[in-house]
Amino acid sequence: MNLLEKILDTPIIDGWIKKFSTKHPCIQTMFSIRYKKCLDCPFRKQFVGKDLCTKCGCPLASKLLAYKAECPIKKWGKIDVISENDNIILKENNIIIYNGPSI
Repeated sequence: MNLLEKILDTPIIDGWIKKFSTKHPCIQTMFSIRYKKCLDCPFRKQFVGKDLCTKCGCPLASKLLAYKAECPIKKWGKIDVISENDNIILKENNIIIYNGPSI
């Protein structure tokens, strides 16, 4: 894997790509579920009108959209993505959070 591939494979880059490239229901579902878990977190702060995680320093707009990202205090974890026929299934901790048409 070259340097560019390593950079593009990082969770935050993956999140930014999703933020600007798709409004698919599976992505929006994952974002909503994770964001609700962040709402009462003492590490969620507003900076210039944007939500940031002060524990890890990441902007929530991208981190919450990255399948491989994890909350630093374990409020939510990595997402397993399973493609079956024309469907996509998203699982967090073996719990299905989305099951519907693929992207």
